[in-house]
Amino acid sequence: LALARQASRLLVNRQRELLDFDLSSVPPTEAELAGVILGPSGNLRAPAIRVGSVFAVGFSEEMFRRLL
Repeated sequence: LALARQASRLLVNRQRELLDFDLSSVPPTEAELAGVILGPSGNLRAPAIRVGSVFAVGFSEEMFRRLL
């Protein structure tokens, strides 16, 4: 969660839906953040990558096109 809090933007691919959070203007609560970036086992979902100020979790071709 601390790694995600360092980013200004969070992209999450969850169940084939791309979620985009602006962490600098409307930061989610710890519970909301944990709910989208942690898997059922409580570990960080994979893959997880930080590019500049953007933290991305999960795999989506569209998401990686935005990042790279």
